[in-house]
Amino acid sequence: MKLIDDNKCIHCKKPETLHHVISNCSAAAKERYTWRHNSVLYTILTSLENKLSHNLTNTKVYADMIGFSNPGIFFQN
Repeated sequence: MKLIDDNKCIHCKKPETLHHVISNCSAAAKERYTWRHNSVLYTILTSLENKLSHNLTNTKVYADMIGFSNPGIFFQN
């Protein structure tokens, strides 16, 4: 059908067969795992931040994620 110029997997550059796409690309699986992990962590952090802001004043949640203050400020030399 010539819909793509290259038949190699964009994640690992191996030939992109149906089997490879559905169950065999470890690079794509790692990206999905990271995305899922970050989504769960973001949900927990947001919930915690909302709960703390309602119960305490001047609270801040630190996390190494976009949208949160970086905890690295506690470990500077």
